Amino acid sequence: MKFEIPYHGRGNALYQSNCGAPLSYAALGEWVALNRCLLRKLRSPTVAFQFCPNDMGAVASYLACLEAAIPIGLGEPGLRNRDNVITAFRPNALILPLEMPPPSGYRAVGRLAGERSILWHSDREYLVAPDPDLTLLLPTSGSTGAPKYVRLSSANLASNAGSIAEFLQLGPGEIAVQSLPFYYAYGLSILNSHLISGGAVAIIQRNFMDPDYWRSVADFGCTSFAGVPYMYEVLRRLDLAPTDIPTLRMITQAGGHLPENLARHFHARARSGGKSFVIMYGQTEATARIAYVPSDRLEEKFGTVGIPIPRGSLTLVPAGPDLRAQQLRYRGPNVMMGYAGAPADLARGDDLGGILDTGDLAEVDPDGFFRIVGRIARFAKLFGKRINLQELEREVGARFKQPVAMTEADGRLRVFVEGADLAMDIEMHLIQELQVPNFAVKASVVSSLPRTAAGKIDYKMLPP
Repeated sequence: MKFEIPYHGRGNALYQSNCGAPLSYAALGEWVALNRCLLRKLRSPTVAFQFCPNDMGAVASYLACLEAAIPIGLGEPGLRNRDNVITAFRPNALILPLEMPPPSGYRAVGRLAGERSILWHSDREYLVAPDPDLTLLLPTSGSTGAPKYVRLSSANLASNAGSIAEFLQLGPGEIAVQSLPFYYAYGLSILNSHLISGGAVAIIQRNFMDPDYWRSVADFGCTSFAGVPYMYEVLRRLDLAPTDIPTLRMITQAGGHLPENLARHFHARARSGGKSFVIMYGQTEATARIAYVPSDRLEEKFGTVGIPIPRGSLTLVPAGPDLRAQQLRYRGPNVMMGYAGAPADLARGDDLGGILDTGDLAEVDPDGFFRIVGRIARFAKLFGKRINLQELEREVGARFKQPVAMTEADGRLRVFVEGADLAMDIEMHLIQELQVPNFAVKASVVSSLPRTAAGKIDYKMLPP
């Protein structure tokens, strides 16, 4: 199975807020063909990294690398992230916006369709060629600042995009809001699943809190919107509901746990307009999606992550001798080949064989719907008590109605509360709830919790 886009005779593929006209499938195919010819002139073996904002050019260069059989890594735009990735992976090819200055040692060797530069470093040759199945590298979060990427094959992309298109019932005429960055697995899955099914995506280069953003959504006639929990929290505070836009038929959510009160609110808003709200669960390690809650079952299955996607399966396996809960294991053709943190890793083949131990603790109900109850790596031990930090964050956040983040350091619980000065109240609550000494809990107020581009709390950026 190979990830391929049939370009001809399919209408429009891309809309963009600062462009006068959409890009048809035929025109996108021409851009990709021009880029592919230029990329194939590069010396082999080649690995390219792209650091570009969401736009038509980024799509055309991404697809061209796939067609030219050049492994491409997608990275967050910005000089600091770019330089960290270059140091870790030493790529011989970079794809950058024309206005971004070339890093030391790289020179421009061509201009790609869509206002992109292709840069080459002649002294960076890989001693071992990348594995022939390696197609895409996507960043995933790690406990340190060192870049960590997931290695994906063309079959991984094709399988997951096909599964998503199937359970969301995508097809020609669908226009998704490209609400998340391409280098984030959830964001890329929006693009991939719509392009393989003949739909389109609308790239709106404004913040989703800007009223003009939603005017563009309406003007393009978008039919679906995808968001992470942070986005739905903000939309609720602003009293905005994407489903109020007449053309939208569906909203989806993934990228972390959505509090039940928010899930109920947006489900009710969607249902009142005859529309659907689909909650999904996934990991970059599985290309994007693993499970989903069908919209017609959401009312009775709030709090679950649902059932496996088509062609995937979920089971529970022992999590370890110290844990009574079980770990969620996923099997499917979308499971990554493995991780990469250095050039030598790119030569590795498939390390996992389609089996992914998610690191999430879970349980399953009699109907086969799975519920996440914790994370193996997010436990603290305070005075002999083993504490699930993920569950505790949810409980405290719901009780005090403020976002919180928790970490453990030297046997003490650190709590960071966003915005409101509730530190003392939260400390007293946790000391009583956990039955630990006063000095075991320290709460602090921060103006805002650090977040990744996907809206998840960035724990490594919390104050020491």
